[in-house]
Amino acid sequence: TPAGPWTMALARTLDVLVGATSSRRDALGPAGLIGAHTLLITLVSRQEAHGASRELAAGALCGVALTTAGAAILVRRSGRGGVVGRALQLGSVAVYASVMTRAGIGALADGDAASAQRFVGAGVFANMPLQAAMLAARGRAAQAAAVLASWQFGRRLGRKVAVT
Repeated sequence: TPAGPWTMALARTLDVLVGATSSRRDALGPAGLIGAHTLLITLVSRQEAHGASRELAAGALCGVALTTAGAAILVRRSGRGGVVGRALQLGSVAVYASVMTRAGIGALADGDAASAQRFVGAGVFANMPLQAAMLAARGRAAQAAAVLASWQFGRRLGRKVAVT
């Protein structure tokens, strides 16, 4: 249904808000980012069986740019983490941007079902570096490092089993 991607994004946003250990207000930025990322992936996934149109792929790339910018702003404003925490924050945002941009360019260039599926699959796993950046921005470097390490493990498993 047309409401499906929006409902999924709202569910992921609420999931982050409900799981917030500090004030819900502090969690609004990270929750919005996760929701935006989910919306982006879910909108493309609706077309992955037939391929992504150039308009959808271009819109997805714009969404990646906006989500990346939002993540960079949030980690920049956090002012937490010291050298290691900052490296995890910015490195995680860079990983997210790189993975999603490469997949988005592939979907834009090819437009076929396989490239749309690769974009969605990349997006499923790219949620993890995005979450790692948000954790590191809250001063949770150990948890951020664990999430980032599990991202690599998940990607390897994803090569053996379809993620979408």
